[in-house]
Amino acid sequence: MCVVRYTLRTHGAPYRDTGLAAQRIFVQAGVSRPWEELLAQAISAAQSHPLETDLLLAFKRRRSPPKVLAARLRPAPMQPQASSLPLGLGEGSGSYLVTGGLGGVGSAVVDWLIDAQHVRPERIVICTRRQVGAGHRRGAKVVTVDVGDRRALLGCEELRSLADVAGIFHLAGVLDDGVLRYTN
Repeated sequence: MCVVRYTLRTHGAPYRDTGLAAQRIFVQAGVSRPWEELLAQAISAAQSHPLETDLLLAFKRRRSPPKVLAARLRPAPMQPQASSLPLGLGEGSGSYLVTGGLGGVGSAVVDWLIDAQHVRPERIVICTRRQVGAGHRRGAKVVTVDVGDRRALLGCEELRSLADVAGIFHLAGVLDDGVLRYTN
């Protein structure tokens, strides 16, 4: 299961949440507990470890709480640790490429880059398949290109002219939902 936390700008209210996060929570195979209980334990683990991107819930005994393991496959402490990410991404010199930057999560990341990380809007390049008439509402550069098409990416002169790329946020995606019964 995946736990995603972010806050979108509401009409007229400034964006204040710097806790943008996405986490994958893996549950040990063969666990026979109600899904509501597993979901509650997964959300609790995600909230207890906000800086970890991948967690495993390992169950030892039938009714005992799970042991929370992080990607290094050692028990993770129950207190959140200091972030290993550098703060203030705006201090560098490169551009930040945001694919899918006009969608819900992409817009939240662009707002986070500008408001919390102090990245100047002219250093943010948003890639989108949509034709956009006007520029981005926050002043970021918008490039129309399909990031799923290799030839289109290689032929995109706006991307090829970028001198330095400091980071890439790949948030482009296509929703492929369906009835739970027919998924695997």
